[in-house]
Amino acid sequence: MATYRLVANQFLATLPYPPPHLETRLAVAIKVRPPFILTAKFDTPNVVPGKPIVATITVNRSPGFAEEVALTATGMPPTIKATLKNIPKGQNEVKVQFDVAATAAAGSFPVTITGKAKVGMMDVTGSATPVPLVVVKK
Repeated sequence: MATYRLVANQFLATLPYPPPHLETRLAVAIKVRPPFILTAKFDTPNVVPGKPIVATITVNRSPGFAEEVALTATGMPPTIKATLKNIPKGQNEVKVQFDVAATAAAGSFPVTITGKAKVGMMDVTGSATPVPLVVVKK
């Protein structure tokens, strides 16, 4: 029988006697790999506050996968709003708009686009590598 006492001890502030069930039980989670890979790219390198910026979201599909991919965006401050569209079934690209408020602060914001799709009876998600949304002052 394997024991994880040393590991449990380290994570529990070096308790001399960690709870016994933590010594021999190990939980494993298996995440299904999505049948698609997302990439995102802003059409221009930066944006001025008060103006919109467009991004192209591309999906690289595994053979046999043609389902719709629902998109979400994270990593933006409240002064930037994304108008996202899903990538329709059978298509590989969509343009989305990010509206930058006139009060938006200058800076670089790592935006992560995440896609969700149905594969059989399961929902799977996959995220693009974060892409910087650069806001510059006039």
